[in-house]
Amino acid sequence: MRKAPVALVGSALTTLLLTACGGGNAYCDQIKASQDDIGNISSVQDVTVGDLETAADRFDDIAEEAPDDVKSEWEKTASTLDKMTEAFDDAGAESSSKLVEAAADPKFAEAAQAISGDLTALTTDMQSITTNVQDECDIDLGAGGS
Repeated sequence: MRKAPVALVGSALTTLLLTACGGGNAYCDQIKASQDDIGNISSVQDVTVGDLETAADRFDDIAEEAPDDVKSEWEKTASTLDKMTEAFDDAGAESSSKLVEAAADPKFAEAAQAISGDLTALTTDMQSITTNVQDECDIDLGAGGS
């Protein structure tokens, strides 16, 4: 039962790694400005709860600049990250706790069950975001961005 939340967290973070990019407008510029903070979640083994919290804040920032056709996807992604950090907080994880270790806690498994649908929807939302960023910013997030 513990492996499911860990797998969901790992899958969600891997999906989020597709968010590095360049710019040309406020939306693209916000993504570029957030690249380092979002990039901190690139290695699931090394990501801390604090890194996830920072990435959630950056996704909130990007959502504010996102065009209407993907604004809701950015907002839902930011909300899902916020819910993930809350689940870690509810499980008693510290900001410096590694996600992989914190996700193995049975308390997190219980909290993660409540957001499993959000984590599943994250993949679809990120596909829409990836396509939009390609179109708006001429950046191929599917190739890892740059």
